[in-house]
Amino acid sequence: PDALRLKGSVLPHVTLPVSFIFFWSLLISILHERVGLKLELSNSVVTSISVVLGLLLAFRTNTSYDRFWEGRKLFATLITSIRCLSRIVWIGVSPGISSIAEKRHFLDLLLAYVVACKHHLRDEFGTHFIDLERLLPPAFHMIRNIGQAECARRDYDADIEVYLDPEVCMNLPQEILMHIGLYQERLAQIPGGLEGALYGTMCAALAQATDCLTSMERIHSTPMPPAYRIHMRQSLMVYCLLLPFTFVDTLGIYTAFIILVIAFVLLGIQEVGSEIEDPFGYDPNDIPLDEYCEELRLELRYLVARVPQ
Repeated sequence: PDALRLKGSVLPHVTLPVSFIFFWSLLISILHERVGLKLELSNSVVTSISVVLGLLLAFRTNTSYDRFWEGRKLFATLITSIRCLSRIVWIGVSPGISSIAEKRHFLDLLLAYVVACKHHLRDEFGTHFIDLERLLPPAFHMIRNIGQAECARRDYDADIEVYLDPEVCMNLPQEILMHIGLYQERLAQIPGGLEGALYGTMCAALAQATDCLTSMERIHSTPMPPAYRIHMRQSLMVYCLLLPFTFVDTLGIYTAFIILVIAFVLLGIQEVGSEIEDPFGYDPNDIPLDEYCEELRLELRYLVARVPQ
C-alpha cells in the first residue's frame, strides 16, 4: 500500500528538519515538565500564522501541480505531432517519390527529436546517448551541443572560436527539426511528392512540435522565485518551532510526538511542491519520459514492419 511506500515519498527529504523539530519539542517539554519553567503560550499567537501558512501551502502545491500537469500535456502533444508526421510520410508519400530507406531515416529523425527533447530538458547535451546516437546520421555525431545556459554564461568575444565552430550546436532538438523541415521541403518540390493539404498538415505539426519544446523549456527554466521558496521554508520552520509552546501546557511530555506528526505533514506538503516543480528529471515523481520515448519507438517500428505504404 502507498502508506508504507518509501520510494517516491518525501520522507527522506524531510527526515532531518522533522527530527530537529522533534528534539526541539522534546527539549521544551522537559524544561516545562521536569525543570519547571513556564514556557506555554496562548493558542492565539500562532492562529493567525496558521491561516497564512495554509494559504501559502495551498498556492505552492497547486502551482507545482499545474506545472507538472502542463508538462505532461505538452509532451503528449509532442507525441501527437510526431505520430501525425510519421503517418503522413509513411502512408501519404508513395515509394516512387521517396524510397523506403529515406522514409525510415525520416522516422528515425522524428524519434530522435523526441529523445533529444528529453535529454535537452534534463540539461544533457550532445549526441553521445545510447538511445539517441543510433537514430542520427554520422554527421550529427560531431555536434558538440554546449547548451543555452552555457551560451549565456560565456563571453562571446573570449570564446568566439567556439561559436564559429561549425560543429557546435546550441539546441540539438531544433537542429534535428531543421533537417526534418528540409526533407519536407524536398518532398514538396518534387512533382506529385506532397499534396497541398498534406504539406499544410506537416507544417502545422512541425510548428506544434516547436511550440511544445519551447513551452517545456519555459517550465524547466523558470523555477519558483527564490524569495518565495526561501520565505516559505523559513515561515514553516518558525511556525513548527513555536508550536510546542502552545501544546506543552496541555499535552506535557507528549507534545514532541504530536509536533512530530504536524511537522511531517506540513513540511511534507511543502516538499511535494518542490518535487514536482520541474517534472522532466529522473526522480520517481517526475514524468516517465523514458517510458514514453520507448513506447514511441515501438510504435514507429511497428509502423515500418506492419503498415503497408
